[in-house]
Amino acid sequence: PIGSPQIDAAEAPPCGRQRDCPASDAGAAPDPTPPAQPAPKPDAGAEPGPVSPAPDTAPASPPGCRVGEVHCLGRIPQMCGADGKWVNGPACVHACEGGCVNRFAAVSAGRGSPTNGDGLSEFVRNGSSFFSKGGDLIGARGFNVAVLDPRTGAALEPVRNFDPWVSPLSGTSLREFAEYLNAIEPGRLVLVSTCDDAGITNLNSCEKGGSAAVTGALDALRRLGSREIGRYCSRGAFAFAAISGEGRARSEKLSQGAKVTAEITLPAAP
Repeated sequence: PIGSPQIDAAEAPPCGRQRDCPASDAGAAPDPTPPAQPAPKPDAGAEPGPVSPAPDTAPASPPGCRVGEVHCLGRIPQMCGADGKWVNGPACVHACEGGCVNRFAAVSAGRGSPTNGDGLSEFVRNGSSFFSKGGDLIGARGFNVAVLDPRTGAALEPVRNFDPWVSPLSGTSLREFAEYLNAIEPGRLVLVSTCDDAGITNLNSCEKGGSAAVTGALDALRRLGSREIGRYCSRGAFAFAAISGEGRARSEKLSQGAKVTAEITLPAAP
């Protein structure tokens, strides 16, 4: 139009974006570079997604136990390692209770017992009997002794029977019984069980015989740790378990004849 300034096309500034161009340049090609878009804002209610670790960094394992702690998974003992993780050990043969254990029992019944009329002497390891006999002359009358390895449960020698009624006048059996107990090496598991009658009292009485043989037998049992043998009565039941050299009973049971059981649980060898 008349009066409009005339601009030389060569002097006109370049038209970069369409919205900056004059109307006469509306048809010009737009700038191919798209404008930068702002990053989307995270949803305030959404939980953050997992963060991937660096390629050379493994996720840390949370500590699951205290170093040295022992735990049982069924019959499998577990120990907490230096890295705070459980390490399985070999399965226990019998049971795991803070580590592998073995269970032992001495069982006794006197003559006239409601469950065992002629008496009973029995020794049990991990639920299985390895010695079981009734009374009378051809049975296990008197004192019976089992000596075992407390870690493995293995018998260190055959079960011994000492029947005072075979030699009631001489006392030979009771003297041999005392000598046998006194000679047991320290650290052995000793199980003692009477059957039928122990032969240390007067007949049908709680009064102890006055012979040197009876006194020696009682002293030997007390040296092992018995505190109940002094209350034994004729045809009673007496069951006892101890570790030789400790001077105390680990388990001790006594009755007027009814069956009794002295039980003991010990750590087992790995």
